[in-house]
Amino acid sequence: MSNFHADVSDALTRIRVNHSIEVETEDRLFSMDIGLHPVVDELQREDRGTSTLHDVSPSTSSSHKLPGSVPVRTPQSAVYNGLKVAIEVDGRTHFTCNTRRSLGTTLARRRLLRSRNWHVISVPVFEWRALQSGQEQERYMRRKMSGLGVLPQEP
Repeated sequence: MSNFHADVSDALTRIRVNHSIEVETEDRLFSMDIGLHPVVDELQREDRGTSTLHDVSPSTSSSHKLPGSVPVRTPQSAVYNGLKVAIEVDGRTHFTCNTRRSLGTTLARRRLLRSRNWHVISVPVFEWRALQSGQEQERYMRRKMSGLGVLPQEP
């Protein structure tokens, strides 16, 4: 996982969005960078897959520690508010050099994921790198997710 990928995951954790890294489609033909999850129940805490869930459920302690990661089954658990939501962390190899347009392979991949009923949120590296702080990253992710009606709760 790249630093960019880890940064996006960290921002999701800070805004309390449960998610997994490298979620596969049902037919196992595609792996998405990040899949969102609604809640974590005890069954999901069992070792059932290779993906890692970043559990941001409210803690009973008052210390507000950052949550740990637990394995979960994918892709059935990659449903957020009734939607299958994938976040694609699109590095420089997904875009043309001069125009920052998405390459045909990236566009085709998004279309194929949508045909499998996945809602795809793209996080382009050049947009992410322009963000100056963790707070800007958090606002950016909330804005990206708001287009799908997928808004994380405010802390």
